[in-house]
Amino acid sequence: MLLSNTSLEVAEACSGIRSLISLLALSIVFAYLSQKETWKRILLVLSTFPIGIIANAARVSGTGILAHHYGDSVAQGFFHGFSGWILFVVAFVCLFLLGALLARMKKVN
Repeated sequence: MLLSNTSLEVAEACSGIRSLISLLALSIVFAYLSQKETWKRILLVLSTFPIGIIANAARVSGTGILAHHYGDSVAQGFFHGFSGWILFVVAFVCLFLLGALLARMKKVN
């Protein structure tokens, strides 16, 4: 993507695949430990994909906004590495909240 100050490219290392795989592994363990019903476990694990994709899209968007307003060096500096960790934590908190919501749901007969 061409911005006024720089060109923004999503490299393979920053594509979010590694983060998504880590989040998926964590969600499988979390779903198994936190949910008693199979459909809730499956829903929690499958929700990893949209949550991970949205988190990575927010990271790329934030990087693009910073690059546009403050230049390439700011976007690729501290923010670039730190945002990956922060958004991974935010994504897991979203999974945790969804898990808590599912755990509170009554069993439907």
